[in-house]
Amino acid sequence: MNNNQNYLVPGAIVLAGLLIAGAVIYVQGLPGGKPTTGLEEGTVGNPVEVAKAIGLNTKDFQECYESGRYADDVDADVVAAEAAGGAGTPYFVIVGESIEGAVIVSGAQPKANFEKALDMARGNADLIAYDENIGFGYLANLSESISPEDHIRGNVDAPITIIEYSDLECPFCQVVHPTIQSLVSENSDVSWVYRHLPLEAIHPSARPLAEGSECAAELGGNDAFWAFLDKVFEE
Repeated sequence: MNNNQNYLVPGAIVLAGLLIAGAVIYVQGLPGGKPTTGLEEGTVGNPVEVAKAIGLNTKDFQECYESGRYADDVDADVVAAEAAGGAGTPYFVIVGESIEGAVIVSGAQPKANFEKALDMARGNADLIAYDENIGFGYLANLSESISPEDHIRGNVDAPITIIEYSDLECPFCQVVHPTIQSLVSENSDVSWVYRHLPLEAIHPSARPLAEGSECAAELGGNDAFWAFLDKVFEE
């Protein structure tokens, strides 16, 4: 069996045609997922509806969201993603105190591959060089640091951090979200940082949801930020 079959990599997401049909083509067969859609009232694609669903004050949330004051924060995450090599979503940079550089996992890969990446970050497994064909491996020249602005889930003092660059309308991000949840809950030495990489050309709800999640954090703290994400991805 080809070992590459163990990896589920989204590959390129291509915008097709001269705006004739606005079709989006996902290359390589991937696990399905129901993406969030639109900004219609009553749908999970509406940030205000998500805020209401998780118990935030909708008037305060609306004021924050309409102010656009978190647009620059989302932009900063996008710049950081590009600097780390992220071009599609989800894109994971795993750093550990026991290694220099970082381990990359690109796409909605199986849990076993994330577990292998964590072992590499712990220094308990050989560092496999990054292979862009499978979206997995070690990059010695990549460094990432956690900032006070980051949203952290799990043990804040953990020696290993999974940094996810993601899009809240991305079906592959939705597929892998529970995988990362379980890894963090099962491993006390692992924390999870979420950063925004909205693919606005194909996901019109991605940026509104990203900025909305930051308003959730402003109004309800770190727990509200993660509750916002969980609500979006559970639909």
